[in-house]
Amino acid sequence: MEVATANMGDVWRLPEQQQQQQAPCLETTTTTGEGKARGLVASVKKTATQEEGEEEERGSKRLRTSPTSPSSPPRGRSPEGPPRGASPEGPPPRGASPEGPPPRGASPEGPPPPSVDKAAGHKVVVTGSTGGKSSSLEGGRSVPADLPWVNLLKIGQGTYGEVYKARPGPERREQGAIVALKRLLIRDDWGFPVTSVRERKILLALQHPNLHPNLVRLYEMYQPSPESEDVYMVFEFLELDLEIIIQSPAVRKLDVPRVKSFMQQLLEGTDYMHRRYAVMHRDLKPSNLLVSRTGDLKICDFGLARTYQSGRSYTIPVITLNYRPPELLLDCRKYGPPVDLWSCGCIFAELLERKIAIPGRTDVEYLENIWKLCGPPEPWPEAKRVCPKWQTVTDDLADKGLERSVRSRFAAADELAAPLVDKFLRLAPSSRISAERALDDDYFWSGVPALPAEDRALEWDVEMVRAARDDQQRSRRR
Repeated sequence: MEVATANMGDVWRLPEQQQQQQAPCLETTTTTGEGKARGLVASVKKTATQEEGEEEERGSKRLRTSPTSPSSPPRGRSPEGPPRGASPEGPPPRGASPEGPPPRGASPEGPPPPSVDKAAGHKVVVTGSTGGKSSSLEGGRSVPADLPWVNLLKIGQGTYGEVYKARPGPERREQGAIVALKRLLIRDDWGFPVTSVRERKILLALQHPNLHPNLVRLYEMYQPSPESEDVYMVFEFLELDLEIIIQSPAVRKLDVPRVKSFMQQLLEGTDYMHRRYAVMHRDLKPSNLLVSRTGDLKICDFGLARTYQSGRSYTIPVITLNYRPPELLLDCRKYGPPVDLWSCGCIFAELLERKIAIPGRTDVEYLENIWKLCGPPEPWPEAKRVCPKWQTVTDDLADKGLERSVRSRFAAADELAAPLVDKFLRLAPSSRISAERALDDDYFWSGVPALPAEDRALEWDVEMVRAARDDQQRSRRR
């Protein structure tokens, strides 16, 4: 489905039919525990419209942490985002929706996830056992003893849950795959965290029989027993994320074919979300890009993702600070998919330089660094309507002699890459290149080619890469 990019800020006007389309709400089934189990997952059956009101009402209270507040998350981590290195949002779907041709990079066919009931179509099955036993795990916490997974290793802690690496027990051994279990904690009056409801809904909308290879793959929902207050989201497990790779001293060099491969896969997944389903991710960053031993990159953590309709207002702040576009810092609520493309530009620049492209610990500091790199704000015809602060900032910076230096700075790292980084880091949203157009940019079609799928396997020892990054972080904290 084509997207016509209008010359305006809230932009990305989709065909009228798709503007009215809502992402299908997530339906669940239970195999046991009809009473409480059904009650716990009932909130999952929410339409995008109903959830819109919830986000505005609760979002600022529960889900968002201001980057300028003392409780703000550290750089590179969003308030609701999963822990670094975790794979809460496991692997990606692989392909396209049943209607229309498969998206770029999609496989023509894909077997259903191991734990999805084929008779249930696209339903994510909530399964469970009848036992209520638990066993202790590090830190005095406990998990049910009768989980159908064994060797649980806690690999992360998030706002609303914990993440474990696990392998299937005897009853699921035929699945033969290590998984990431995202344990949702729902012991409060709110029930399911809104971010988890949204994540399941968006993932269901994106996971059709042909699953896209660069988006997260959710296998199932699991509740240990009808009395259990915990629910597990079961994801495909990937060993690394892009942040670990960028930061680890064990990765001595990211060569051009590898960088092109990572960016190509990121843009394939982003293009699929934007054009086919009008979904904004709203938290693209290196730690939300999982990487397998085979070099496959998969977008994860859809807790902040939303379906997009032109002209609609959305919650701010979203997107982790160092990947957040300037319009969100200036209180623009009528935004669209271009917010993700700014994040893609920041990730691209970080791959080239192996450091945060635009640093800043507060909104003000970060915004000042944006102006230093990107120059004064560009003319934006719709700014007066959708972002009143834009004109004020433009006037204040007019006499400061700021000059745009994106191309000159990143040409030092890769002369062919610099023009594409420049197209992503456009201040006016309507001027940013789309993911579809970026995939056709000269960067990918000249010079050294991106690694083909069969040659993507990582050349580094995965355990060493992670350990070296962890050692480096511990040293910095001392």
